[in-house]
Amino acid sequence: MTAFTRREALARGATLAATTLAGPLAMRAAVAAAATPVPAHWGVFCDGGPARARQLELKLGRRFTAYRVNSRIDKDAPSPALVAARDRGVVWTYQNCDLDNQHDAVTRTFADCAAGAYDARWREIARSIVADRRWTSVHPYRFSFNHEMSVSVKAGAGTAQEYVAAFRHVRAVFEAEGATVTRGGNVAFCYVPLLKRFVYGWPSADECDPGPEHYELVGCDIYNHRREAGLDFSPADVRDWLATMRDFSVARNRNWFFGEIGVADGPDGAAHRAKAAFINAVVNGVADLNAAQGRSRRGRCVAVCWTDATGKDDADATLAPQDYHLDSSLDALRAVRDAGRRYAFSAGR
Repeated sequence: MTAFTRREALARGATLAATTLAGPLAMRAAVAAAATPVPAHWGVFCDGGPARARQLELKLGRRFTAYRVNSRIDKDAPSPALVAARDRGVVWTYQNCDLDNQHDAVTRTFADCAAGAYDARWREIARSIVADRRWTSVHPYRFSFNHEMSVSVKAGAGTAQEYVAAFRHVRAVFEAEGATVTRGGNVAFCYVPLLKRFVYGWPSADECDPGPEHYELVGCDIYNHRREAGLDFSPADVRDWLATMRDFSVARNRNWFFGEIGVADGPDGAAHRAKAAFINAVVNGVADLNAAQGRSRRGRCVAVCWTDATGKDDADATLAPQDYHLDSSLDALRAVRDAGRRYAFSAGR
């Protein structure tokens, strides 16, 4: 039997009394906090840069809290566009860094990268980002090595296995520089395949996965092209996609994000309504998924970065240029505007 001094007994009694009185209230507060979903960041990827993002913000009646840029190993890092976004108060930033532009011929390979051929440049990038105090371990510089790697694999940059080796090598270079958040730095690595690679494979997201010990976040990119018959994917497809992303990231004890999500519009009212319906399906699906995940540290969608651009799929010569702009029609603009007002996408505001 445990013995208590008189002072200890009095203190214990006071603590028990306080706990008894406050317990139900504290428990209800704890349950409520656990059940309240963490909102996602509302973001954009603009081919018109920061000026276009500000124009969209005026139309949408809110600011973006996430901003994404595409880049290459020979471009500036930190990205000037992300510097501008951060200076404007954007908290969630993400840069992809490819070896080559996806639309150009292959000049750099995964095998050479893994062998250290580009280490001097990777060190420069790591040191430049670490030296920029706009980013911290709390608000890190999210960085992905050669996103949508299946495109590069098919173009001849290397195999899935060579990509894995290259990703791990680049991560090791950043770690050696003390740049990653795991080493006290401000860089969070992201693994970002096309969403199709999670769903359909070849090469699959599993095959190209360098392992969660080499990245802090999972990302995915998806473009819903428009053809004569309509959009490639319907709102009914969205729930399965989101479940796939949740399951993949949960298995790796990570959260995830949409790095690029583009929905094509067309010339008539039916096309405008179809685009708006698809946007609403994504928005509702993400909100419901995050509500189900609660405040979990894995499986949540932490950011949605919408593509605002004119696009072309080089792999499909029959596909006309695609209008992914958020204001491609009043229906599309209204869908994005209304979604941006929801609590589910209020992170960073």
